[in-house]
Amino acid sequence: MGYTVRKLLESEQFPKMKLLCGEKGLDLEVRGIRIIEIEDMERYLTGGEILITSLQVYLSCSDREVEQHFEDLVKSDISGFIVKKKKEYDPTGRRLSLLEKHCKKYEIPLVEIPGDLYYWGIIRHVMMQVFDKDTARLKYFKITHDNFNTFILKNNGSSNTASDIIKFLSIMIENPVVLYYGNLNCMVSTNLDNSKLILSDEIQPYKPNIITKFQYMKQMKGSCVQYIVKFAILSEVDIYITITEENRELIELDYMAIENAIINLQYGFLSEFAQDEVKKKYQRDIIHNILNGLLSSKEMTEAAAQLGMKESDTYRVVDFHTIKKKCTKKIYKRTASRSRCYRG
Repeated sequence: MGYTVRKLLESEQFPKMKLLCGEKGLDLEVRGIRIIEIEDMERYLTGGEILITSLQVYLSCSDREVEQHFEDLVKSDISGFIVKKKKEYDPTGRRLSLLEKHCKKYEIPLVEIPGDLYYWGIIRHVMMQVFDKDTARLKYFKITHDNFNTFILKNNGSSNTASDIIKFLSIMIENPVVLYYGNLNCMVSTNLDNSKLILSDEIQPYKPNIITKFQYMKQMKGSCVQYIVKFAILSEVDIYITITEENRELIELDYMAIENAIINLQYGFLSEFAQDEVKKKYQRDIIHNILNGLLSSKEMTEAAAQLGMKESDTYRVVDFHTIKKKCTKKIYKRTASRSRCYRG
């Protein structure tokens, strides 16, 4: 017999798990594990999956729609549900009751986990039991990739992207993560340590058992192993990320999450840089149009508002010029300055 929900519960890896119903289905074979990420998840199932959800994805659905989705899910040859009970996503408990009704009807195991237990330890454990090592790494890379991508889409390259990615990575690998600038000053930290990164004299190159294009290093921080990964933005700006094994040792699947985090950090930084450059160029164009009187009164007001200019203030433009070192012409001091006041 293959891996089953019964074996997951009996492993005692997650003692806070509680079986709500579906005892007769405990010996259904588990052939995968997925997070319910969209309302109609049933369209993407291949059969045999344990499905994990907090019911958040169904917030905008009516009870009738939710019930139809549950009906389609339990008919998709799944091996069970793992539900994280969170009141903000199911304030009345109605959604969980509907799911429980369908699990009882079709004898599908329904397992509940507390709100403070994250999915990722369960996902790693099940994947390592169900798949061979290479397949587990590939599937875990895919699932972490999809989840990290949500931060890029949500933040659209804003300054929150790096912070969200680092915090999420820390949750995934259950250890503190810190992001540093190239000068080793702290950029984002998931713990209270915002001090400068210290690279010890005993630091050593480290090669994780994965294919990677990033430079890994390893050193001791107190009594804990600390991994440092160096990567670059636009092949010019160096960034460091550290993971300290304070809570548990990293396994191979954790490096899949780290790789995805770095890839998305690079994309996020590039996106932010590109937006800044566009913004600077746009502001230069606005200033040029203001100084050269190319805007109507209405356009002037709109342009000034975008630049943060106030009608009550007076603005002076100082025009600088460079003079060639060997210039023999007489340079006259300009006594009149070019200035322009914005008055609305």
